Amino acid sequence: MKETASQLASIDIEVWLGLLAAILTFITEIILCSKGIITFKGERRLKKAKELGHVVQGRRVSWQLMNEDDGKQSTKYVGRYEYSVNGHIYRGMVISLLTIPNEEVDFYYISDPKKAFTEADAAKKPGMILLYIIPFVVAYLVMKLMGWQPS
Repeated sequence: MKETASQLASIDIEVWLGLLAAILTFITEIILCSKGIITFKGERRLKKAKELGHVVQGRRVSWQLMNEDDGKQSTKYVGRYEYSVNGHIYRGMVISLLTIPNEEVDFYYISDPKKAFTEADAAKKPGMILLYIIPFVVAYLVMKLMGWQPS
């Protein structure tokens, strides 16, 4: 126990301040996301489609188990859907893990029904990785600006 305490005490102050900066940055990101100040493209698209009333219900016309390239049994199902907008029939696809896709799925679009998406599509947030990377970058910058040198 004393060894751990002495090891922690021997860590440079720059490292502690960098850690504090990272924690504060992460907390700030969480607050900004929860208040809707930081949003992602998918969330904005979904909100806009709902505001425009561009929501249509698609009905599943078929489904199948996806084939894996390595020959293993897949756990992904593909559901093919049809939905109608102003008398025109459009087709969409939903990929589901472990279960057969639902009979009916809501599709959303902004201006072109051919480019409809589902809530699951909108929930994909590839930019969210930045919310995890930025605190580490901030910590590193704080440590370097304070003159920290790796030993």
